[in-house]
Amino acid sequence: MSEPMEEEVKEAIQHLKQGDINGLEPLVRRYQLKALRVAYLIVRDHQLAEDIVEEAFLRAFDRIHQFDSSRAFEPWFLKIVINMARRAAVRYGRQTRLLDEDPQVLSTRGPNLNIRALETDAEYADALQALWIALGMLDVDQRVVLIQRYYLGLSESEIACRTQSPLGTIKWRLHAARKFLRRLLQADL
Repeated sequence: MSEPMEEEVKEAIQHLKQGDINGLEPLVRRYQLKALRVAYLIVRDHQLAEDIVEEAFLRAFDRIHQFDSSRAFEPWFLKIVINMARRAAVRYGRQTRLLDEDPQVLSTRGPNLNIRALETDAEYADALQALWIALGMLDVDQRVVLIQRYYLGLSESEIACRTQSPLGTIKWRLHAARKFLRRLLQADL
């Protein structure tokens, strides 16, 4: 992270801690897109993801006094987004709903999500669509762990720490999700 960006975030947080909601503006510019992608991958609904992220920024403003300024803002904020998206996915039953919405959000993946090199754009699009459908068939907790591991690039230990879950539970969810995806995608690819 570049030094000017780091300073901009620190200044924004200072403004928020002083009760100045205008401090949200630089944070929105910096984190909104990633937060939207994370929320969308979990809830699989564009409008709901936008609502979640908007509410998450307001929640961050309301709870900024709980934020430890010696730590990075992004993980703290994304934890809010992930928790809100997870609750929304459970509430609206989106963990089993299959949507044929835009799977292209997967093509803007983090560095760890990788669909093997495919020969044509059509094969790539088909693989993305198959992955999108398969993700929709996962239990929401498995989907959340996969997104944290492969989209956000967190280690299993980091996920366990952030979710306050036993490491064994995180490993089991990842194993079960990968096994399910592998079985489903091998039939399609």
